Amino acid sequence: MSHLAEQQLWSRGADQVLIDAEAGSHVRAHPARVHRQGRLPGALPWSGTAPPYAFGTRGTWLPQPADWAALTVARRQADPLSTLRLYRAALAIRRRHPALGDGDLTWLDSPPGVLAFSREPGFALMVNFGAEPVPLLRRRDVLLASGPLDGDLLPADTGVWLS
Repeated sequence: MSHLAEQQLWSRGADQVLIDAEAGSHVRAHPARVHRQGRLPGALPWSGTAPPYAFGTRGTWLPQPADWAALTVARRQADPLSTLRLYRAALAIRRRHPALGDGDLTWLDSPPGVLAFSREPGFALMVNFGAEPVPLLRRRDVLLASGPLDGDLLPADTGVWLS
């Protein structure tokens, strides 16, 4: 969770929500790199409509599926609801907000299925793990949301950073 002071470690491509590529018998990889029944992570697709998606002029040593064109960095940067845009916004807010460094947090009373805490100065987080929308904490400015909000309600499966 990026709101805490610890260093974040995301897997390459996690911000793109990339699926793994099939590892054919022609691909030589260290056994530690092959996972999930012979599948391995492909090279990050940057732009374009066909492999190697601007990864390099000589192609990649790992396969890149043809359907990754919709998952390139260029396409995801243009999509306001992409995971890439969410991660980048979260990192930018974390760098500049004074409450998102070292310090204590205070757990807040919240409905069942909702995680909520605050940190000083002036930060709160809410995540709705429940099935129904819940009221946001006393109205604050929304810094970041993982999905569209419904007025003053936090929809199911949505998180929000408030100031």
